[in-house]
Amino acid sequence: MCLILIDIKNNLQIMIDLSSNLYNDKLFYYLLTGKSYGKIAEKYYSYDINKLIYRIRKLKKELNLSNRRQLAYFAVENKLVDIEKVKLYF
Repeated sequence: MCLILIDIKNNLQIMIDLSSNLYNDKLFYYLLTGKSYGKIAEKYYSYDINKLIYRIRKLKKELNLSNRRQLAYFAVENKLVDIEKVKLYF
């Protein structure tokens, strides 16, 4: 499945392959919990905070987003996460 984003401000069109492994994981769920990078890294990357920060930066850059709140919002708006499952990650 592909998603096409249109950035009106910069007059850009971005096509994203949502079936890629970059979008099919638990990271979005952890971001929606509001936990710190340290707490997320503890569960998601076995305490490797640098991997987590790298992954989030890569996603933000590819999606042309400026912070992790926008990244979480993007996941919800594009149905990459099931809101009912988020409570399992607290």
